[in-house]
Amino acid sequence: MSKQLHLYIASIGSKWRRDASATVPLGLPALPYSVDEALDDVAACHDLGARFFHVHSRGANGEHIADAAWYQAFARAFRGRFPDARICFATSRSGEVSDQIRARENELRERLGEMDAKLDAEGVRLACLASDDAVELPDLLTAFTATEVRIYAEAAEIGHVAEARSSRITRDFYHRLVAVATAKRVLQEIEITTPESIDVVERLQQEAFLRGPVSIVLLPGFTRSFPFVPEQLAEIARRARRVIDRNEGGGMLTLGRVLLPTTPDADEERERFVRFAVEHPHIDAIRVGLEDAPYLDGKPASNREIVLRTIASIERFGGAVRQSTEALPHAFGASAVAA
Repeated sequence: MSKQLHLYIASIGSKWRRDASATVPLGLPALPYSVDEALDDVAACHDLGARFFHVHSRGANGEHIADAAWYQAFARAFRGRFPDARICFATSRSGEVSDQIRARENELRERLGEMDAKLDAEGVRLACLASDDAVELPDLLTAFTATEVRIYAEAAEIGHVAEARSSRITRDFYHRLVAVATAKRVLQEIEITTPESIDVVERLQQEAFLRGPVSIVLLPGFTRSFPFVPEQLAEIARRARRVIDRNEGGGMLTLGRVLLPTTPDADEERERFVRFAVEHPHIDAIRVGLEDAPYLDGKPASNREIVLRTIASIERFGGAVRQSTEALPHAFGASAVAA
């Protein structure tokens, strides 16, 4: 029987805009900004079999901001249009989110001490959990991103994210995030963006901060210290699967691949990572989309085009697409309450 993979679409991200730049020389005209654009983009990928989606809120001009109203409107419409799919919302502090955090910290300094102001200001990142209505909440949120590796590995690389807090602030915020997500029945997604990330995640599991089913996403290429090296990746995948298997409720292991538009031989590299996902027994899902690798054949692509190319590659390597969400139980996320 052929290997079946869930399709996980990282459809928006925080790094790019539609306009051309040094890293995106031809721009990204298909990048969704508005809620309606993002929903139409989901529909195009859902029609092709994708059932997992990771989105960031965007401003009208493409700025990456933590916008509670955007997330709530998207979630409410998503539940109605795609009841058989799952959504993960972002807590990234990249882009203009960092500006929001600094502005909030300046306000709080007037009545709080420096450390308390810094910690409370990080709460800007929880815009995706602002609602108390389950229909407006995600199934998952990125609880552990590139910055959270600094909890126990303060010198670790964090990729394109401009800055990170001290290990103490990062750790205290993670504790707060887990508490809020647990209370609202939202699952954790963990992004492995450096070799040190898996060390930190194993330690967090020992300290009982991974609760309920967990989604782990391996993202080679996010940092220079985590290139796509099959032998290293296989070992990290083995350790990530062990974390999932030890966790109450299990979870899902996803492989992504960050490929900048300027990456040499990007299409060949894309094929290598798809083949790894098909052939490696621990991988449940493959993550693709404009957030991670937005060009095909040296030109800007749409998420639909990327999904079509990915499906063709999966099938060429002997795999198939699994059109379900069984890797993450329906009974735990916000979908259970909203159904």
